[in-house]
Amino acid sequence: MRVLVVDDDAVSRLSVEAMVRTLGHDCRSAPDGRAAWDALQAEPFDVLITDRQMPYLDGLELCRLVRGQLATRHLYVVVVTGLGSTDQAREGMVAGADDYLTK
Repeated sequence: MRVLVVDDDAVSRLSVEAMVRTLGHDCRSAPDGRAAWDALQAEPFDVLITDRQMPYLDGLELCRLVRGQLATRHLYVVVVTGLGSTDQAREGMVAGADDYLTK
């Protein structure tokens, strides 16, 4: 599986990357939503794991772009965040996330 990990926090990004690779998947990463969007347009991925709060383009905006402009491609989207309220999780799902995980 090809996985794109997006997080502006380098430690979090590298930790998730390491876990994904340990599971045997091909993993790429991006430091923010804008770089992730560029990567998603350039090459196919099976899974997007994105932080919610990032500069330039946050995780929810990235979800909306994926669902709106890459709708012909199936991409499983997981939003990972420190914001864990039910309302915030609902916002993530409405934006197009398949799953919403709290750090």
